Amino acid sequence: MDKAALVGIIVVVVCAFFSNRLSSSMAAQVLAHSGKKHFPTAFNFKLARSYRESYGSDGTYWQFVVLNVVYGIGLLVFGVSSLIYWLRG
Repeated sequence: MDKAALVGIIVVVVCAFFSNRLSSSMAAQVLAHSGKKHFPTAFNFKLARSYRESYGSDGTYWQFVVLNVVYGIGLLVFGVSSLIYWLRG
């Protein structure tokens, strides 16, 4: 495995970890403030909208957006590259 792939995998795993923790925290805050339940919390942009309506576009909101976008793009890139590698066999 080359270094670029290893760094990419590490970035995806770290983004997944922090995205899930941040999403769970945001869901708890929205539930306490407005009573709205959001599940699943990762990749849930309705949760982001509810959070923004309650608390505004603060740093937590933008962290959620950036982490989920990087996480999603990373999963897509590694999924497609793994599929191509598997098909070439």
